[in-house]
Amino acid sequence: MNSDYHIITTGGTIDVANINASGVYTFGQSIIPSIIEQWWINFPIRWTHLPPINSLIMKNPYRDTIVETSINSPEDRILLTHGTDTLVETAQYLVERVQWKVIVLVWSMVPIREPNTDGYMNLGYALWVLQSQTRAWVFIAMNGQVFFPRNVRKNREKWIFETIQ
Repeated sequence: MNSDYHIITTGGTIDVANINASGVYTFGQSIIPSIIEQWWINFPIRWTHLPPINSLIMKNPYRDTIVETSINSPEDRILLTHGTDTLVETAQYLVERVQWKVIVLVWSMVPIREPNTDGYMNLGYALWVLQSQTRAWVFIAMNGQVFFPRNVRKNREKWIFETIQ
């Protein structure tokens, strides 16, 4: 299949299947492809499902897999699902290693399978950002905002991401 878009899923809050009583995330099959199908997206998308991981435990060897998958992708537009806790670190890691593609990282504060999730809005918005960017760079898309990896942080008290100077 020829595609202009590549979605790489890595787990994270957006794709959590269950959170047990101890607060441990469990992952099943990614729900993201079925959501895209339900939305009647009519352009071809290539998928890569990396082993799902809680971003709290993500380290550089896993990020190297993300970089390698992105570099080896024939597509120049990549959407990467990720958890919130180390998303900024991964985005900064990508900025240093993959500068010739449009990469958009997306996440949610509440799993997409849960009520009152921000995941659907974030996923749709991230797809729009992916399609509309004309400059190769790494972008972070959430709640109707675009952030740049070098000047954003997660505000854990407010449950938002915010630009820093």
